[in-house]
Amino acid sequence: MLDQREVEELKALIREEFSDYYELAGGKNYRYHHLVRTHRYVKRMMRREELEGLEIDEEVLEVSALFHDLGRKEDIEEGFLNPMEGENSEHAERGAEMGSDYIDDFLEDDKVRRVEKVISNHHREAETVEGERLQDCDALSNFGVNNL
Repeated sequence: MLDQREVEELKALIREEFSDYYELAGGKNYRYHHLVRTHRYVKRMMRREELEGLEIDEEVLEVSALFHDLGRKEDIEEGFLNPMEGENSEHAERGAEMGSDYIDDFLEDDKVRRVEKVISNHHREAETVEGERLQDCDALSNFGVNNL
């Protein structure tokens, strides 16, 4: 499991990538807040009794939550992001390719590969339990659920 210092370092990397821009229907720096919120939902979900007994790699899930939309940074043009442009799978694929540059220092190689897989599939049918949980928490964050 990641310690709080590592989580804060990862959040700082994301904050650096998603600051000082405006997102259509989301506002200033929305993507950073969405990623942190998704991570918070993942952490809360991991504490649920219903998940006991499932073999979930918490590190893979946490890092995937924080970086699943990293590919969106390539969509920011002149300080503006319209998430409705382009295919969702495009940003997922880009994010999976870009992610290892950010997370190599935090995870072992096999976990980095698993994070890449979860991120690349987060808008398709999930292939892992971590992918399923990420999709659930991503949807909760996107639709403004605040009482999980």
